[in-house]
Amino acid sequence: MLSEAGGEIRTVDRLPAPVAVLDRSVALLPVGPPGSEPVEITAAPVVDQLLWTLAFTWDHGWRCPDAGEPEELRTAILGMLANGDKDETVARRLGMSVRTCRRHVASIMADLNAASRFQAGLLAARGGLLGPPPEP
Repeated sequence: MLSEAGGEIRTVDRLPAPVAVLDRSVALLPVGPPGSEPVEITAAPVVDQLLWTLAFTWDHGWRCPDAGEPEELRTAILGMLANGDKDETVARRLGMSVRTCRRHVASIMADLNAASRFQAGLLAARGGLLGPPPEP
């Protein structure tokens, strides 16, 4: 898995633009219809601005727990429940379908004996199940 190789995945609600930056010196931007060749940009000021945009987006993204780490997934879902996020938001941020997300939420609520999503978040917070607070 990617995390075993030292990688990390983050998700965001919206991307400013799809972009790939290689070796901090070349940016690839898709400008045509899907499947067309991207434009290669080598102008240092433009590449630097795109790198800044990517760094900003990364910093404001949600860490996506590894599918092989159910406790991290559970903690992430609980944290979003405690924040009042809707199933659609949770699913999008974690890269899963809304149906799968709702199945996880139902399982968590049953495990906590919670009658509502709010109560599940509250019980999780009181029980210390949310983990450490997120880094700014």
